[in-house]
Amino acid sequence: DGDQPKLVKTHYYTLTAGDQSDRLWTTTYSGINRSCHVLENVDGVPGMSDQTKALYRAEATVLKAYYYTILWKLWGNVPYYDNNLEAPYTCRQFTADEVYEKIVTNLESVFEMNVLPMKASAGNEGRVTKAMAYMLYAEAVMYQCDADRYDEALGYMKEIISSGEYGLVDDYASIWLTSGEWSKE
Repeated sequence: DGDQPKLVKTHYYTLTAGDQSDRLWTTTYSGINRSCHVLENVDGVPGMSDQTKALYRAEATVLKAYYYTILWKLWGNVPYYDNNLEAPYTCRQFTADEVYEKIVTNLESVFEMNVLPMKASAGNEGRVTKAMAYMLYAEAVMYQCDADRYDEALGYMKEIISSGEYGLVDDYASIWLTSGEWSKE
C-alpha cells in the first residue's frame, strides 16, 4: 500500500479522478515528444545512410502510435500532435475516434515503408519490429471493433505466424525465467 498507492487503488477499483495515474500521462507524452524529435531531425543526421534513416523513421512512428494507443485506451479524447509543440504549447484535443484513425493510418504508413524486420536480430532485442507494429495495429482494430479493418489485421497476424520467426515454447513456465526472456515465443 505504501509503495504504489495509486496502483493498489487501481487494483481494488477505488481510484478516483483525483488519484488518476499522472505518471502514465507524463510518460506517454514524453515518448511522443522523443518520437517527434527523431522524426523531425533524422534527415539532418550527417553520414547516416538513407536505409538507417528510413528504419529510424519507421521505429519512431510505431513508438508514437504505441504511446498514443495508451492515451487513447485510458482517456479517449486527448491532445494530439504530430510535430512537437512550441510556445504556448497547446494543441487541439482529438476525439477518441480521431486518435484511433491517426494511430492506424500512421501504422499503415509504416507498413508501406516495409523497412522493419519481422523479428529483431541478436543484439537488437527490444527494438521495434514489424511483428510489434502488426500486433499494435491488430490490438487497436479489435479494441475499436473496426470490422472494416479485421481482414487486414488478420492478414498481418497470419504473416507473423507464417514467418516462422515466432512460435510457442514447449514449457510455458519457462517464459518467466531469465533464460526464457528472448525465446521464440
